[in-house]
Amino acid sequence: MAHQPTVILGFISGTFVPVSQLPGWLRQVGRIFPLAHLAQGLQTALIPPQPQLNATNVGVLALWAAAGLTVAVRRFAWEPLATAA
Repeated sequence: MAHQPTVILGFISGTFVPVSQLPGWLRQVGRIFPLAHLAQGLQTALIPPQPQLNATNVGVLALWAAAGLTVAVRRFAWEPLATAA
């Protein structure tokens, strides 16, 4: 059950299904998450004859990485939290 969000994101991000087959509103929802930008970035970087990275995809991935790092720095602790006994 824990992997269901990942599979759902894979479908709406164009990893399993071409994005052109999705409704417009679902396509926009999928573009919010980083998997869509990672998939598109990898596809465009590997397609000949001129592979290139899209600045938008790299920027969105960088923003998600910065947000994740910020949350991790604020929430991480070396010592476990004390539990009320």
